[in-house]
This record gives sequence, C-alpha cells and structure tokens, in this order.
Amino acid sequence: MTRTQLGLLALCALPLLLAVKCFDPPEEPAGDDAGVDAMTGADATPGEGGPLFTPAVSCPQVGTARLSIVDFSYQVQCGCREASGKTCTIPRGTRVIWQFADSEEHNVASDGVGFGASGERLTGTYAHTFEVPGHFGYGCTIHTEMSGYAIVVE
Repeated sequence: MTRTQLGLLALCALPLLLAVKCFDPPEEPAGDDAGVDAMTGADATPGEGGPLFTPAVSCPQVGTARLSIVDFSYQVQCGCREASGKTCTIPRGTRVIWQFADSEEHNVASDGVGFGASGERLTGTYAHTFEVPGHFGYGCTIHTEMSGYAIVVE
C-alpha cells in the first residue's frame, strides 16, 4: 500500500475510532429485582414495543434509557430525550435501566407510588418501563444526599 492510500485509510477510519460508545453491553442482571419491570413483574425485553424517538444520547436499544449509579449519583448514560441536572425526560413506553456501578451499596426508590424500589446492591441492574405520563421522583434511601432525581414521562 502506498503512503497516500494508508493516509486515506486512516482518515476514513478516524470517525469510527473517535465515536463515543454509550455503554458496554450489560452483564446478566443480578438479584431478585434486576431486569424485572417494577410494575408488572414481567421480564421486559429492551427495545420491543417502545416508541421511536431520537434521544439526546443514542442508546443501542430503541425505547431504552440507561442511568449509572456511580460516585454517589445517578448519571445519564443514554436514552434521555432531554437531560438536565437531575432530570431525564423520556417518551411514554421507555424502559429505564439503572446500572449499579459504585463502591458503595445503593438502591433506586420511588418518592411515592411511581415505580417501587430496588434492593440494596453494588452491582446489577434495576428496570422499570414507564407507561404513564408524569413526574416520577426517585433517590437512594441509604444516602439522603442522593435525592431530588426525576424521570419525566411525556
């Protein structure tokens, strides 16, 4: 290959190398409530039957939003139509998956009758599919500083 051909190949490959990856494919969920919809108890399959939308940060699975629990906060990874501060806005029918990835045990607990609560854990996931529009506050009942977060369903 000539030097010019190598330069063109590198130039063409550059966007692929610089592309931001949303997240690694999750491991099998751990725990009793991991991967189970909190309202129905059903094992919902990501991406099936959810609405099509263009999230602020693209997720590999349409109709899914993913948040990581790390550094004592819930951090948006992908799938929110809008994400500002502690709020993630999603369309109705979106499955939200919280990924536990901190050095301390945490949980995800609804501030009311919104979607229940996960168990306390270091790893694994907790999921809920939001079918009803509204404002759903949540936080960690173990760490009071992890409060004031919300999922807004349109």
